[in-house]
Amino acid sequence: IRITGTDISDAAIQQASIGRFRDVEIQRGMKQAFLDKYFTREPNAWKIKDEIRAMVVYRRLNLLEPFAGLGPFDLILCRNVAIYFNAMARKCLFERLLKELTPDGYLFVGSSESLTDLGPQFIPQHHCRAVFYQPNKQALLAAAV
Repeated sequence: IRITGTDISDAAIQQASIGRFRDVEIQRGMKQAFLDKYFTREPNAWKIKDEIRAMVVYRRLNLLEPFAGLGPFDLILCRNVAIYFNAMARKCLFERLLKELTPDGYLFVGSSESLTDLGPQFIPQHHCRAVFYQPNKQALLAAAV
């Protein structure tokens, strides 16, 4: 397993790479069994175990700029970011993310975000009251011809 975490902020990357989360940050629905398995308790915080941190690489990334070659990824979480972009920047972002997804990959966006206006490139999937997207292989093949 390889996990790539990105942010435009060096400070956010530095904080995330430490792997230490305050109680208020981590207790947003995370089950105790999960905490016990993957984290170590510290005073007023939880620290992610070293074997998990070893799977993660952090990179500075501006989503408005080209970023080809990061993937391929089986899963991309791009939540509550594109809502701040204009329509053209948003379209370009999701087209670039599509190129970084594996053919059977999953793209999760924020609950207030939708990709249905971007054409047939993404197929919405519904599970447990959540909507996520997968590449539309047929549309991508047709566009490549």
